[in-house]
Order: sequence, then structure tokens, then C-alpha cells
Amino acid sequence: MLKIIPISLAVCLLSATVHAADSTSEQMMRAEFDQNKSKINEIFQDKVQKISARPALPEKMRSLLISQADEIRQFDLDMLQKKMNIKIRQAKQRDEMKERLRQDAQNRAKWLLEDEEKFQENKKDREQKERAILNQVQDIQQEAENKKLKK
Repeated sequence: MLKIIPISLAVCLLSATVHAADSTSEQMMRAEFDQNKSKINEIFQDKVQKISARPALPEKMRSLLISQADEIRQFDLDMLQKKMNIKIRQAKQRDEMKERLRQDAQNRAKWLLEDEEKFQENKKDREQKERAILNQVQDIQQEAENKKLKK
């Protein structure tokens, strides 16, 4: 019985910490996403500045290079968004699995508690039956001794 209490407390604490970690992990992913998005935009701005800084290039060439840089920026942003979506989906799947595992652990702890209670009840019943049988045997022995003494 004493082993069950720490197990159930540990399960409760684990579930609380897992929930807290889940919310902060999504916040961290979003912060990382925003940071990477800013880096992509900074790289694009640097490329545009470098292209614009070259006055020897014809205007059409500059426009072409800028539009190509914009295509690359858009591609990187799309990939970043897809990666973020995958990470969020995978994190949700992990959270669901953790929740199922937590529920299983709680059910096991509950089962152990119930099993321990049943065991204790059965143990008390057996002890009472054994005492009753022992008392009956002692009564029979006492009666037998009394009969011997009377003879």
C-alpha cells in the first residue's frame, strides 16, 4: 500500500510537468520560426542591396536578379512554414501519445491500488476464517480433554 502512494504522486507530477513543457515547446518553436523568418528576410534585403549597389548592371538585369532573389526568399519561407507545420503536427502526436501513456500509468496505479485493497480484504477474510477454524479446533480439543477428564 505504501508503494502505491508515491507512484500515484509521481504520475500526477509527471502529467503536470509534461503539460507545462508542451506549451513552452510550441512557444519555442514559434519563436524559432519567427527568428528564422527574420533571417530569411534579412538575407533577401542584403541581396537586394548588393544588387542595387552595382550600377554597372542594366536595370532589366537588376530587376531579374531581385525577382529571382524574391523567388528564393519565398521558397525559403514556404519551406520554413512547411517545416513548422510538420514540427507542430509531430509535437501534437507526441503530446497525444504522452497523454495516452499518462492515462495508462494512472490506470495501472489505480489498478494497483484496487488490487492492493482487494488483497488486504482477502487477507483479512482468510485470517478471520483461519481464526474461526483454529477456534473450532481448540473447542473440539477442549471438549475432548473434558471428556477424558470425566472418564
